[in-house]
Amino acid sequence: MQDTQFTFAIKGSKIIIYEPTTAASDPFCISYKKLGVIQLKKKEDDFLLNKEQTKTAIEKIKTYYLENLDMEIGNLQSEIFLDYITKHIGIYYYNKGIADAMGFMTEKLDDFYLLMKDELE
Repeated sequence: MQDTQFTFAIKGSKIIIYEPTTAASDPFCISYKKLGVIQLKKKEDDFLLNKEQTKTAIEKIKTYYLENLDMEIGNLQSEIFLDYITKHIGIYYYNKGIADAMGFMTEKLDDFYLLMKDELE
């Protein structure tokens, strides 16, 4: 039984899943069969927190500044800082989550493919 490694390509806001295939006439020539497409949301709103999360984050920022930097800051300064973190650093966490999900999906697709191969043999 052969293990299959699926390949992912990111094009804009889509993840395209490919399965490698070989031609019977030339086993060293690998091509890719498109298995599916996952449409990602990629709007700025996707990175925004809801009101309750924003309120909690602002309080945590204020507490951090007070306890670690001995500075008392207000809601406005905390919100500006939170906005900056969300817009400029949040994307890294978002992309890490997508990469982790892709790794998980790869494992599950491999398992599914192995099950299909067992049924066909």
